Amino acid sequence: MNKLLRYLKKRVTLLFTIQLITLLVWYFFLVLELELSPKSSKYELSYTLTRMFFTILPVFIISTILFKIYDRFRYSGKTITFWALILIPINFIAAMITDIIDSMLVVFFNLKDVPIISKYIFFSASSLIIPFLLLSGLYFAVNYWINTQIQKENLLKSEALAHEAQLQMLRYQINPHFLFNALNTIRATIALDQSKARHTVTLLSDFFRYTLEKDQENSNTIGKEISAIKNYLDIQKIRFEEKLEYEFNIDPISRNIEIPFFIIHPLVENAVKYGIETSTPPLHIYIRSLLNSDNLFIKVTNNGSLVNNSFNNDNGTNTGIENIRKRLDLIYHGNYELNLNEHDNKVTAELIIKNIVNK
Repeated sequence: MNKLLRYLKKRVTLLFTIQLITLLVWYFFLVLELELSPKSSKYELSYTLTRMFFTILPVFIISTILFKIYDRFRYSGKTITFWALILIPINFIAAMITDIIDSMLVVFFNLKDVPIISKYIFFSASSLIIPFLLLSGLYFAVNYWINTQIQKENLLKSEALAHEAQLQMLRYQINPHFLFNALNTIRATIALDQSKARHTVTLLSDFFRYTLEKDQENSNTIGKEISAIKNYLDIQKIRFEEKLEYEFNIDPISRNIEIPFFIIHPLVENAVKYGIETSTPPLHIYIRSLLNSDNLFIKVTNNGSLVNNSFNNDNGTNTGIENIRKRLDLIYHGNYELNLNEHDNKVTAELIIKNIVNK
């Protein structure tokens, strides 16, 4: 609404400015024409300026009224054919009215007639129609430009809303298997170790609080993302016990870098799922972030082997991986790399976001 009001104010200002400039230019040419005419010696310059002012003043008043008439018809949704048929007649009528007002002012102020003003209204109106047609054309040009800007603004707003909705949808596609397994872990530990069960509930609560309380943000610092991932791995550690180990190596400079919300977690989740399946216990997960030459490098490494098409098959974990690709495309438009490689019985998922410091 504020932007719409701004455009409407800009429209009024532009129309007034164009109207004023056009009439001043026309005023200048009227004065110049009169001064250069053979009978110009009969008139003082001050009289010429005054006389032409009384010609311009009615044009300004009538053109302002004409704009109001255009506004009334424009908002009623008239067609181009309607405007084509009405434009010249309505401008000619405006010119005739202007000429009549001009003649009345001449009589009222007892001004002498000048060669440029015809004594026949029809022919005088024929010359006065030129500034009216020019002003009418500028009126429609300004309104067309303003309408184009409003449409672009609305389109950008619609795209932003759709973009936001898609990001929100992708964010909430959290792997349901993780929740199911975490609840099973809590159930299994309640009878054996109530303290550990309570701790697991706290970790799970903190993790989901983080994922659900960020409704107004689509980005967060790496430091906060890592804290959420640590909660996730602590829960998995309770489940797998000595079968899972993890280590963080987070560049202090990178901790405050803003990244898309929940973008690292699917890589870690992928490492846990496939690492447990393909490695000899214990599974060791190594998470590293590094800022180098304005490029952000995030690596998640686990021992084990690469599962064929592990980024593309249809299971819960890979929903998260595909979400990463979609979200990165939406936000960075290809200005990133996401690779999955195996070397020396280790699988590394590497995410590179280019020029992130300048975004």
